[in-house]
Amino acid sequence: MKKSIIFLGATLALGLSTTSCHDESVLTGGHGKLMINTSIDSDIKVTSRASTEIEESLLLYISNAKGPVRKYTGLSQVPTEPIDLVADTYLAQAWAGDSVPASFDQRFFKGQETFTVSKGETAHVNLVCKIANTAASVVYADNIDETITDYKMVIGHQGGTLEYVGRDERRGYFMMTAKTTDLEWTFSGTLPSGELFTKKGTIANAKPATEYVLRVSNNSQTPEVGGAYFTIEIDEQPLETINHEGVIIAGPEVVGYKFDIEQPIAAEPGKVGRRSVMVYGATALSNIELSSPILGQYTTIGGNDVDLKTMSEAIGQQLNVSGITFSGEYNAEEDTEWVKINFEETLLNQLPAGNHEITVTATDVNGKKGISTMTLNLTNAPVQTESAVITDVWATKATISGTILKEEATGVALRYRHQGTTEWTTVTATVSGTSISAQITGLTPGTTYEYQAIANDFEPTDTKTFTTEAEFQLPNASFENWYTNGKIRMPNAQGAPLFWDSGNGGSAPLMSVNITDASTEKVHSGTYSAKLASQFVGVGAFGAFAAGNIFIGEFLRTDGTNGVLGWGRPCTSRPTALKGYIHYTPQAITDTKVDGVNKGDMDSGIVYIAILDGTMDTDDGKNGTNKSYPFIIKTKAAERKLFDKNAANVIGYGELVLKEATNGDQLVEFNIPIKYNRTDVKAVNIAVVASASFYGDYFTGGPSVMYLDDLELVY
Repeated sequence: MKKSIIFLGATLALGLSTTSCHDESVLTGGHGKLMINTSIDSDIKVTSRASTEIEESLLLYISNAKGPVRKYTGLSQVPTEPIDLVADTYLAQAWAGDSVPASFDQRFFKGQETFTVSKGETAHVNLVCKIANTAASVVYADNIDETITDYKMVIGHQGGTLEYVGRDERRGYFMMTAKTTDLEWTFSGTLPSGELFTKKGTIANAKPATEYVLRVSNNSQTPEVGGAYFTIEIDEQPLETINHEGVIIAGPEVVGYKFDIEQPIAAEPGKVGRRSVMVYGATALSNIELSSPILGQYTTIGGNDVDLKTMSEAIGQQLNVSGITFSGEYNAEEDTEWVKINFEETLLNQLPAGNHEITVTATDVNGKKGISTMTLNLTNAPVQTESAVITDVWATKATISGTILKEEATGVALRYRHQGTTEWTTVTATVSGTSISAQITGLTPGTTYEYQAIANDFEPTDTKTFTTEAEFQLPNASFENWYTNGKIRMPNAQGAPLFWDSGNGGSAPLMSVNITDASTEKVHSGTYSAKLASQFVGVGAFGAFAAGNIFIGEFLRTDGTNGVLGWGRPCTSRPTALKGYIHYTPQAITDTKVDGVNKGDMDSGIVYIAILDGTMDTDDGKNGTNKSYPFIIKTKAAERKLFDKNAANVIGYGELVLKEATNGDQLVEFNIPIKYNRTDVKAVNIAVVASASFYGDYFTGGPSVMYLDDLELVY
C-alpha cells in the first residue's frame, strides 16, 4: 500500500494562507518570519531505513530576486523555530531522493512554492515535493510461460536501463531529460522452437509523475512471420495519489499578531494599547493556558492561571469583562485549529511601570506543546535602549538601537563606551518612526562595549552590551611550515591540526609529483612562499593535467585519476578583505576539456575567499572517508561537484582573477574585498582557494606558476 511520509521542518498552521493569515500583508521593509512544512509523497514506509535516507537527502533552498538566502541539507538541519527573513517575495524549492537515470528503488522528488514575508508577520508555506520520475512496470498474462521461456523486458534510455527478468513486476523509475524524452523497451526470450524472439518499441515523450504499464499477452493464435507471437499494450496512468498515513505532525505555534512576540514591547504606562496573540494548531487543540501575575491582580478569576479550553462559562465571562477576549475556529476537514487571544487596552493600560509577562502554552490532542511569552517593558522614560542584533555586530563595527517612548522626547541620541571605562561617545541616531539606530565604527575586535539610548533631561539607567567579533587569522598564512607525509608535501606543521591542503594528495601518490610545494625562489617575508605549479602529471595517454593549487580543507581521496576534496574550516569572524602577496606567470594552455577554451589560449589564475554559514556536506563514505565539510568537491565528470559562489551557504565572497602576468620579478601586494550578500547570519566557516589554472577543476590549463605569501584577513 502506498503511503505518504510528511516531514515537517517547522510548525505550520495547515490550511491557512501560504503568505499570511493577517489582514495587512504589505511589504514595508523590516523583518518577518517563515514557518515551512516540507512534505514528500513517497511509497516507502515511514519506519523503513529508506525513509530516513530520503529525510536526510532533503535539500531546501529559499531564494529571493538576488539569489539563495537560506539552504538546508537534511531534515534535521531545517529549523523547528520560525525562520527570520527580510520582508520580501521568495521562492522555496526542495528536492529529495536520488536523481539517477534508472533505478528500481531510487526516486527523486521536487517541489516549489512562492510566498511573501511581510514586516512583523509570519508566513506559512506548505511545500509538497512530488515525484519527478517517470515510472514503468511489466505485467504478464497467466499463460505466457506456455509460449516463451527465459524472457525479460529491458526498459530505459541512453542514460540508463533496467532489466525485468521473468515475472519481475517491480516498478522502475527513470529520470527524463531534454535529451532523453523517450523510453525504449525490448522484450526478448526463447520460443519453443529454440528460436530467439525479440520485439522492440518506444514510449514517446514519456511524462514525469506518470507510470507506463507494459502488459504482455500471448498471441499464439495468430503468429506472424518473424515471430510476433505476443501483444504488448501500454497503459498510461498517473502515479497514485498518496494516502496520508504515518504523518509526522508538528506542535502548535504561538505567535504575536502584527508584532514579534520574541521581542519585548516597550511602552509608556497607560499607553500600551491592545495586543493579540495567535495560536495555530496543525491538529485540534486540547488546552490553551494563560499564565501571569496579571491574571491574579487585574482579573476576578481567582488565580494566575487559566485554561481557555477547559474553563467554565462564568470564568470566560469574567475574562471578557477584565479585558481578555478570544475567538477561533476548528476546521474538521483539514483537522487544523486557530485561536486569537486579545489582551485589550482596558487591561494592559492599567499596568504600572516595570516588566510584565504573559505566557501562552498551547497543547494539541497529540500532547505536543507550543509556548511563547509576551513581555511588556513599561517605563516613564522618554527613550529605551534595545538589545543589539547579534548579526549586526562585526569585528570593528556594530549597529545599536533604541525606542522613543514619548513623542515629546528631544535630544534623542545613542552613546557607547568600552566596558569598564567612564567616558561616553555620543553618536547621532537615525530616526524611523519610534525606532532609533546608529552604526558605530572603529571598534576593537574581541572587545565588550556598553551603550544607552539618551534624551534631554533624562538620565538613563538601562544599559545594554555587545562584544565584537574576534579577529581570526589563517594559520600558517605565510606558508613557512611544511612537512612530507609519505610522498605528499603538506602545507602545515607536522603534528599540527590540518588546515591547508592541496592537490598533491592526487598527484604525488600516483606519479611522485607535488604540484604545490614550499619555495625560496620568490618570497615576501620569511624563508618560504607557496609555489603552485600547473603541469601534466603522467606519461602520454596515462595521466591528466593538474592545476597547482592550495586550499583550506583536506584532500579526502582519489577516484581513479580524479579527486574528492573537502573545502572549508571553522571561522566565526567576518573579515572585510583578504590581503596577501602574489607573483603569477601564465602560460599558453596545453590541455583542454572545456568548450570554448582552446590550446594556445593564455591560461589565467584565481584566488578567492568565501565566508560561509554552518551548512555542511558529507562525502559518500567511499574508502572509509565519510567526512563533512562546507563543500565536498568532486572533479570526476560523471559526479562533478564544484564550488558555487552563489550557493546558499556562501554569505560573503571575493575573488582575484589574474589574466596576465604580475609586474616584475617579485611578489606584489593584492587586496580582495569581500562582498556580503547575507548580513542576517553569523559566519561559521571560511574557505580560501588559489589555483594557477582557472579551469583546473576541468583538467584544463597550461604550465602556469603562482607564488603566494603572507595572507592576511583584513577587518
